[in-house]
Amino acid sequence: MADSDLGKYEKTLVSYLDILGFAELLNERSAAEIANLLITVKRSFAAGGRVHRNRNDEVVRIFKWFNFSDLIVRTTRIEAEEEINRIVDWEVYYLSEMQLSMALDGILIRGAICVGDLFAKSEESIVFGPALVKAYRLEREYAIYPRIVIDRDVIWEAEERGYIAHWQDYCLRGEDGAYFVDYFFGASLTGLEIGFPGDQPNARERIQAHRDMIVNFIEERTRAEKRRASERIKQKWIWLALYHNSTIRRLKERLQRSPRGQDLDRFLISEELLKF
Repeated sequence: MADSDLGKYEKTLVSYLDILGFAELLNERSAAEIANLLITVKRSFAAGGRVHRNRNDEVVRIFKWFNFSDLIVRTTRIEAEEEINRIVDWEVYYLSEMQLSMALDGILIRGAICVGDLFAKSEESIVFGPALVKAYRLEREYAIYPRIVIDRDVIWEAEERGYIAHWQDYCLRGEDGAYFVDYFFGASLTGLEIGFPGDQPNARERIQAHRDMIVNFIEERTRAEKRRASERIKQKWIWLALYHNSTIRRLKERLQRSPRGQDLDRFLISEELLKF
């Protein structure tokens, strides 16, 4: 078989995701519980892919996904430069919604997003390339907290081309300089401003659930004398609690002139609770 028959690298948006603290979960849950957890994660992040229409108005599949254990790799081939805005916009929005949904079930997701050269053949379950290596390194070096890091090159290109305004409510720069998916702010702001269909929880219910998830972990798992959390785990949950409170304050500031922004302070996590 000639090398040309195998394919080539293509410019691709890559999202590299896994479950934060998965090793600890293996020691705490049964095989059946882990299997159900992985099925939930797999179904959630294997969906939501984009398609492309060529010049003949034919639908072309550009989204592929791969998984191993708790690792999910989402890939979206970029057919034309002008599509980057639309593809990144949708990916950040979709991952934001899924990350919040998982968090409400106590599943914390971390990962990285970048754009680069990738070889992906889902039929043979083969995926490799510089973009995958870069996403892996970004996740390992910067996603030590429950966050999905966005490569700076993606941010800078969005700023240079003037399309970052379309998804800036879903992107935040941390104190360490790393950009990441601002899932709690973006999803909550959209919910408060637009609302959801009648069969979905409203934004305030999700905000309350996010708070309860964090508080319950701190109270039930770190204050129990027999289950003291390690410093590494404490740091992750303190980061998440501080991120939650920061988001509530930013939502309040953004919606200060709207009735939807009233009484948001009641969703704050007390500073006293973080002294564990």
